[in-house]
Amino acid sequence: MDIAKEKPWDLRDLVWSKTAGSVATDGVYMKTELTIGGVKHYLKLSNYDSYRGIYGHESINEFIAGRLGGLLGFNVLGGSLKKSLVRIEG
Repeated sequence: MDIAKEKPWDLRDLVWSKTAGSVATDGVYMKTELTIGGVKHYLKLSNYDSYRGIYGHESINEFIAGRLGGLLGFNVLGGSLKKSLVRIEG
């Protein structure tokens, strides 16, 4: 699928934080959780700051590393890239 032509997911109603889904530790990237059809999805943005907004390529790097790890036979968490609309408050 061509992510550039994909219709964006509207995730503007979700609350994004640096601790969503974490076990008492702050992360670097904004995260949230979403349940669709009884399946929980863990979502993470690339870098974010109030001046530049969302920028960077960390999500792409993690996607590539996960795919490569799977091809090499490692037990990795699956993932995908999604174009999305988000709202960061505060």
